Amino acid sequence: MNAPMGLFDKKAKKYDGDTKPNGTSEEAHHTSQPVPMPDLPATAMASAPQSVPEPEPQRAQADYGINKMIELMRMLPDDNMELVVCVVKTTLESANVKVSTIINDAVRKQSLLEARMEAISREIAALEEEVTTRRRAIAALEADYKETSTVKDWLVVAETLATPKQAAAPAPVASDATPAHADDKK
Repeated sequence: MNAPMGLFDKKAKKYDGDTKPNGTSEEAHHTSQPVPMPDLPATAMASAPQSVPEPEPQRAQADYGINKMIELMRMLPDDNMELVVCVVKTTLESANVKVSTIINDAVRKQSLLEARMEAISREIAALEEEVTTRRRAIAALEADYKETSTVKDWLVVAETLATPKQAAAPAPVASDATPAHADDKK
């Protein structure tokens, strides 16, 4: 005899023992009467939630990105990387983490890193240009200083030759206003 076997069958089911596995007697089970439900107060029914709230949408997805994957890969052995990656992929997917989400996060991170590298490269180029400009300015100042020193020294020589020499007068001394690095005098 093929009797339907289900939890909500209305037909009585026959068992060979005195008691069912859940502890109810055979007599109680053979009745076609529904099992009485306990009476709940009206306030309990009113305060009961109407629907079960949905769980948060795969929190693991949002929490596991390329940065955590990089941390994980740093800890794993480098040999037989193909096997390691397959095991990691299977493990992540069993934890409801999609590898495609991590790949998309990696693409996003790469874009951010490329933009930052380009910005820093532009800053370096601007700084190098500023250094070049300032080096040219220093070179021009040094050339002007050297020329000024040369002309001044010739004027000092001309001044000493034009005045009569006195026996007791000391020879004119070069100007004290020369900078310390002006050792290029002729």
